[in-house]
Amino acid sequence: MKRIASWAVLLAVVLLGVSLQSPAHRQAVTISAQVDKTAVDLGGRLTLTITLDGDLANVNMQDFKLPPGLQIVAQSRASNVSMGGGEVKRSVSLIYVLLAQEPGTFQLGPFQIIHQGKPVLTEPIEIVVKKPLVPPTQKDTQRYTL
Repeated sequence: MKRIASWAVLLAVVLLGVSLQSPAHRQAVTISAQVDKTAVDLGGRLTLTITLDGDLANVNMQDFKLPPGLQIVAQSRASNVSMGGGEVKRSVSLIYVLLAQEPGTFQLGPFQIIHQGKPVLTEPIEIVVKKPLVPPTQKDTQRYTL
């Protein structure tokens, strides 16, 4: 019973975001962005995932704007906490489903966080939206699920 209580306390500490490491041993923070495809037909959708890894205690995600012609139609968030080798590792993924509303070449990002007063950025991602050979049948009122 004592062992279960110890694990429960450790889990609570991890979930509350309290680091068990000293400030000198905390991980750096990284941010990455990726898409499931870099070319999409007009009216199609693509998924953008922004992932933050490391010591996320003092991280501020900066607001971002999408270029005209792309619209967020769904979003979600996934968190992961793992323990191993005496370290607690955290990551958070922000997932966005984007609808391509205009043809053209668009740049997503760079996306930015502020960690300990310093900016950390992703590389920008280029997206090409093509006019399809057959007009899309999808309606803007359609619901999207992740």
